[in-house]
Amino acid sequence: MDYVFKKDESGIKFVGNFNQLYLDQEDPWNQSEDDSDKEMSAYYKNARRTLTDTLSMILDLYDLKNADVAEFGCGLGYVTAQLKSKFPDLSFTGLDISPEAIRRAKGIHGSGINFIESNIVQYNDNLKGKFNIILVVNMLWYILQDLDHMMENILKYFKSSDTNIFILQNAFFKSDQLYGREVIDGFTGAEKYFKDYLSKHRDLDFFHSSFKSGKAWTHDDGIITFGLK
Repeated sequence: MDYVFKKDESGIKFVGNFNQLYLDQEDPWNQSEDDSDKEMSAYYKNARRTLTDTLSMILDLYDLKNADVAEFGCGLGYVTAQLKSKFPDLSFTGLDISPEAIRRAKGIHGSGINFIESNIVQYNDNLKGKFNIILVVNMLWYILQDLDHMMENILKYFKSSDTNIFILQNAFFKSDQLYGREVIDGFTGAEKYFKDYLSKHRDLDFFHSSFKSGKAWTHDDGIITFGLK
């Protein structure tokens, strides 16, 4: 079954049947980093270390002690849980479009993290003004056609505070990008889109980007961080 993308004579199309994916598979994309998929496990270890280091840098830079952090696209919650373990004083909420993923994340990680079913491209008034820091991790290729809607919602979900932090991290193609190039063309295209969008709607106080490649990385990885006033 084609859960996320399908390829036919006209090209690659987005399917987005994430809930069925979680119903049918125990651990999509090997999020738990077990040894069944060494390629994905190696990528996650490197990428999650980069995300942790980036968040640590931001917390120190802005002296954030008790921030409310949202991770959209949390899936089974492993990234959210790792970050909570590293930064126990922060409050973490994991959000995903799949009710099955959220149900299982709650069972895996217990009550220390708030897990909520929510579609990032559909406005959720319950999230308005809730977060200091918003993370979007490995969702980029799934929301290409709704990027403006996603960003509109994210800006509404930020608290009315002096500084808000937006971090996007995603795997990027080592080979030719076959999907969505007209919207986002590689990591430089992602940098340009988010920098252009955010600079139109908020004052950019801080910008940092990092792109990782090479033999140690089974997938290329890019992370973009904004401090917003």
